[in-house]
Parts: sequence; C-alpha cells; structure tokens
Amino acid sequence: MVKWIWGCWLLMPLLGLMAAPSRTLTVASSEWPPFIMVDEQGRMSGIDIDLIQALERHTGLQFIVKIYPWGRVLRYAEVGEIDMVFSMAKTLERERYVEYLSPPYIACPPAFYARPDLAGQIRNYQDLGAHQVGYVLKSAHFARFDNDAQLDKHGVPTETQLLGMLMRDHLQGVVAGSCHMDYILSRHNPAGLVKT
Repeated sequence: MVKWIWGCWLLMPLLGLMAAPSRTLTVASSEWPPFIMVDEQGRMSGIDIDLIQALERHTGLQFIVKIYPWGRVLRYAEVGEIDMVFSMAKTLERERYVEYLSPPYIACPPAFYARPDLAGQIRNYQDLGAHQVGYVLKSAHFARFDNDAQLDKHGVPTETQLLGMLMRDHLQGVVAGSCHMDYILSRHNPAGLVKT
C-alpha cells in the first residue's frame, strides 16, 4: 500500500507572513484524533493544536481554528476561504491549489478495519470486493482504492459515523488512516474492531 503522508501545508508561504506579526490566519480541519480533538465544551486539543500554539508563540501570528467536515475543508482550501490546514494527505490534485511544507511531520498509512470474524477473511485487496467498505468522503487513501469503481464503497463525512455504521452492521469494514483510527480504537472499541 502507498503510505498516507500527513503534513501541514499553507496557502501562503509562512516566512512571508512572519514579517506581519499582527496577521490572523484561519486554520481549518476536521476532527482527526489524536491530531485535532474537540471535547464536549468545544475545547480543542491534540498534536495539531500543540503545533498551532507553538507557531503562535514563535511567529507572533494568531490562528483561528475552524472544524468542518473534510469535504468542506478541501472546498474552502480550493477557493481560498482558509489560509492553512494541518494533517492533510498529499495528492497531485490537491497540489493544484495548496502548497505543502516539507518534510511532513508524520507518515500515516491507510488500513482496513473490521470485526474480528471478517478481518480474518481479508488477506489482500481483492478480498475487499465481497464487502461493503466505508471511508471518509474526500479523503485520500491510496490510488487503487480511491479510483476503484467496482468496490461497494460508502463515503460519510466523519470517522465517528463510520464506526457507528460498523456497530449497526450497515458496513462490513472501513478504510481509514491508521494513525487516527488506531488512536480512536485504543480509547473505545466496543465492537472489538481489528486492523487487517
């Protein structure tokens, strides 16, 4: 499988913005634990929030963080409604309208998750063909999956919805970034989902 590269990208070069310390930038993302998490009171935490706070301390810039469904984040980036996104997989299509910083700070490969009885039946990509597979809309996983029109794929806005659909047996498995799905399942996994 192709690795899912996570990094932060900017719509404007950060070095040029450092000359204007009163500048406020809008950062958009979805909730992707452990990168960005939102508690019941709306407080944000996570790796990306820590990075944003460090950037504020070291650059004098101010960041406003907005949480949206992933498809909306991409649309806002494409039309210039936001200035910055963290934790975004790099694709050729996205490179048309964003500038990625290099090197990325994490590599997060995609993985397939299912209940233990089904997970044992998934030994290679072809085995997915007999199952309903969920994914987050507009996410980049790997070219073969992203471009496969033959698979019975079901896209939803968030991984929380994917897990709910798995729990209610509306899906048989999901493809997701292993970094955040492993984190989510380490905190709460009543269905005993496993990574294949």
